[in-house]
Amino acid sequence: MLRTTVDALDRFEEWQPVLAELGRKHAGFGVQPYQYEKLRAALLWAFGQALGLEFDRETRAAWDQLLTLISTVMLDGAAQAGPPESPA
Repeated sequence: MLRTTVDALDRFEEWQPVLAELGRKHAGFGVQPYQYEKLRAALLWAFGQALGLEFDRETRAAWDQLLTLISTVMLDGAAQAGPPESPA
């Protein structure tokens, strides 16, 4: 999903409805808003571990901005979803 989002950066506005729908689905699975921040932090840490010195301040800031934007769109979509479904 990250690769698809990166590939769509030049037309991010077109990609936003897909991310919003993904946020609605995640809300239905019971994903909580605080978990988006945990995932963002974990991904930034993992990128740093994998890329080492190549994951410089500028690269980290760019990824942080993208991940924050993705989270914002998904959380907006999640806010439009109803409460999570209870297991039957």
